[in-house]
Amino acid sequence: MCYLDLSYDFDIHEKVPYQLGNLSQLRYLDLSGTLLFGTIPFQLVAIKLGHGFPGWLQSQSRIEFLDISDARIDDFVPEWFWNNLRSLCEMNISRNNLKVKIPDLPIKFDGGNRNLIILSSNQLKGGIPTFLKQVDSLERTCD
Repeated sequence: MCYLDLSYDFDIHEKVPYQLGNLSQLRYLDLSGTLLFGTIPFQLVAIKLGHGFPGWLQSQSRIEFLDISDARIDDFVPEWFWNNLRSLCEMNISRNNLKVKIPDLPIKFDGGNRNLIILSSNQLKGGIPTFLKQVDSLERTCD
């Protein structure tokens, strides 16, 4: 898997001055502490974000690993976000201030992989959706 780590390479308020269009083999992108505006014209399987829900995330449909923990997000989760998690194996959205009721998604977790979902330290509403009852480890706190 081709990996690119741009974490904390740039001032938190700057745009990343790269066009990532030439990295078609890239599958893992670490943007912790970095803002990336623009487009990513290929599919990633592992993404680590440091700020919010960038527009280019909407075009990603093969996400298996997603980490947006401790990203200082104090907002509602966009509805389109959940539609991109059909291939999800691991997700960490903890230590933000996300306001969300997690919908029941048609995700079937692979029994051969360890499935970990971390939702703690957010403003979660509602019960635990059926798809989350399949995971090996679920960490959740709620109001």
